Amino acid sequence: MNSPRKILLTLLAGSLIGSIFAATAGAMTADEDVPSVTVRFADLNVSSEAGARALYHRLVEASKQVCPDLYTGQLAIPHAVKVCREQAIINAARQIPSPQLAALVASAFKAG
Repeated sequence: MNSPRKILLTLLAGSLIGSIFAATAGAMTADEDVPSVTVRFADLNVSSEAGARALYHRLVEASKQVCPDLYTGQLAIPHAVKVCREQAIINAARQIPSPQLAALVASAFKAG
């Protein structure tokens, strides 16, 4: 269980991981742990607009670590990376009781 002041940003196991990492010549097997990053936010008041926005930016940065840009030879896989990052952020935000953060995430992915 996550403490209320930090969140573990992870990928969902399943077809997304399979498609992304299969393209990287078997960089990850099904038995390995999925990538994760701990995002701490004890210093933020996530019930305020400013605090929620700061946490959202931390989640965005963490998603770049969990879902790095992938290249296989000369072929980039930008759509898979984008989807991976969005899902990691959405999943993390769902675990944090902050309507302000939920609204930011919803508006960010509705527009994009």
